[in-house]
Amino acid sequence: MKKKQTLRLLLFCLLFFSLVQQVAAQVKTITGSVTDDKNNPVQGVSVTVKNTTTSTATDAKGAFSLALPAAAGWSIGSAIPMVPTPNNPNEFTWTGPLVAGEIKFPTAKSWTSDTFMAATAGQSISNNKALLALNGNPDLHWKLSNTEAGNYKITLNTKDQTVIFQK
Repeated sequence: MKKKQTLRLLLFCLLFFSLVQQVAAQVKTITGSVTDDKNNPVQGVSVTVKNTTTSTATDAKGAFSLALPAAAGWSIGSAIPMVPTPNNPNEFTWTGPLVAGEIKFPTAKSWTSDTFMAATAGQSISNNKALLALNGNPDLHWKLSNTEAGNYKITLNTKDQTVIFQK
């Protein structure tokens, strides 16, 4: 049983998302409104971008706005595996360069896999608190600024739900 749990955790934390999407990437904003058949605004309608987890709800005027980052030339298929720490089945590391952008840690090669991510939107990498988001929702990231870019050792602890970025 212990071996099965260790293997599950290893597979669970195998992937490291995004050699960070460029902050400078352009953002595409999609706006619109939802009305009924009499052209009255409809509040609380869920609007979701097809094949993503990006969604919002219409406001009292039926309006919505979604900000989508432009593609930065990165795909989930090019995720880099983290390395398990010997004698600690809950810890995984990766060492290498990070550029400015956003980062999170999916557990499988799927945009909708369970994902270790920042506990709050736009969280700085100096804050190591993480959460495990089932199916990748909510979609939160750590933010890495241009001045923070550089070589890092990243340590993910699945038990403590922490991610340490050590420059």
